[in-house]
Amino acid sequence: MTDIKLQRVYTNPSGSYDDGWRIYVDRLWPRGESKAKFHYDYWAKDIAPSAELREWFHADPQNRWPDFARKYMSELQTNPAIEDLTTQIRRHQHVTLLYSSHDTEHNNATQELIGKNFKANVSLIKVDKTLGHIDEYDVVLTDGTEISFDRQGNLKEIETSQSKSVPKGLVPASIARYITSSHKGQHIVSLERKRNGWDIELSNGIDIRFDKEGNFLRYDD
Repeated sequence: MTDIKLQRVYTNPSGSYDDGWRIYVDRLWPRGESKAKFHYDYWAKDIAPSAELREWFHADPQNRWPDFARKYMSELQTNPAIEDLTTQIRRHQHVTLLYSSHDTEHNNATQELIGKNFKANVSLIKVDKTLGHIDEYDVVLTDGTEISFDRQGNLKEIETSQSKSVPKGLVPASIARYITSSHKGQHIVSLERKRNGWDIELSNGIDIRFDKEGNFLRYDD
């Protein structure tokens, strides 16, 4: 399994021992860095968003980030460069993805969600395809947690171990209130977004179905 971390180029241009295999993922050379000083092992320039998409996003980054993430995921569906990147990652135990953007907040949708809600690092990324088109991304963390995203980067499912729980910030408020009042002492170990609602599993093995608004529907066998 691969341990993956995200790092800005300017944090440590020459790299360090624990960076492992350093992959630069921006299309353009990092401004102000010399080729003698900046060290990378692989330049995945074709994985970056298209010039048109970058220009559109930079015109209003605060308001266009959600749409940018969806549009970028759409571009990746037909981008053969993702196969090369996946191969590079799988070949090494430790990988550092390098970017040069000054905007550290709006840089990577998946990394942002994981960084805000989980303490563990990314261990493995899997890409599922059908007829050459991406269906979903599966991210495995070093603590065993598995997170699935759809082709547009939207959260689909989270599964943790029995000793851990799905972060409260990712659980709809109405569902969290129901679990607190009706199943005291239990925590959510699995959360799945369905077309018509939510499926959750508690630490005691009970499966519960909720509607889109988070209202209780039934217990599942």
